[in-house]
Amino acid sequence: MGVSKIPDVYDSIKYDLVHNYETLKMFGRIVLELFQSAKTLADFVVPFEYGIDEKDKVDIGLNIITPLLKKIKNDLLWWESPATPAENVFRDEMSFWQHKGLDPSKIDGEIKSAWRHVRTRLYFSSASHLTTLFNVLHLGLESTLVQNKELKDKLEKIGSLDYLSQIVIRLFENLNHKSDDPDRFRLEILVNPGCTVQPNKIEEYDNSDHSVPLSQYIDINKELTLQGIKEFFWNIISTQQ
Repeated sequence: MGVSKIPDVYDSIKYDLVHNYETLKMFGRIVLELFQSAKTLADFVVPFEYGIDEKDKVDIGLNIITPLLKKIKNDLLWWESPATPAENVFRDEMSFWQHKGLDPSKIDGEIKSAWRHVRTRLYFSSASHLTTLFNVLHLGLESTLVQNKELKDKLEKIGSLDYLSQIVIRLFENLNHKSDDPDRFRLEILVNPGCTVQPNKIEEYDNSDHSVPLSQYIDINKELTLQGIKEFFWNIISTQQ
């Protein structure tokens, strides 16, 4: 079996344990032992699919997700000067959505405040993009985005991102601060490893609904400023230019 097939074998065994455990129980403990062996191999192989050391992971990650990084940067920095789009280095999104997005004639009465700039952005992507984005955010520029060593240790224990994994960036605006006050905006970046399956907990899952509980969110940083994330994006992206 090639090393590249280990993640596929692991996913297949995991799928059967979650969805067909009642049938597999007849084979006894060997099923759980097989899953434990596959997980041990996957825990070793999967983290190194996109780089061996931290530098490799960041370099490979940037080669894959630089366009996505630029999109996220532009969506966040729009709030820096929404009333003066001409000063921004990217497209005036208000004009863009008027011509390419929501049709006012079809949403009248359906959407409240349809004039308002889109506040929630959902980026659906592949496992390769999610994994490399995670690597760049928590390892890039010598982990400058990570709030403290304790969080860095927790992030390093995430061997792989499973189904329903998420990276969440939350932007808060305090209207009590002046527009040029760096404290007007605060960002939080969190990661959720998804529906992770532990061999010693297989028997605890409720297989009647074929589901696995979602993991808890782990903070990358909850005290970022807009200027701080702006500098990170500019510096990390510039390494690819």
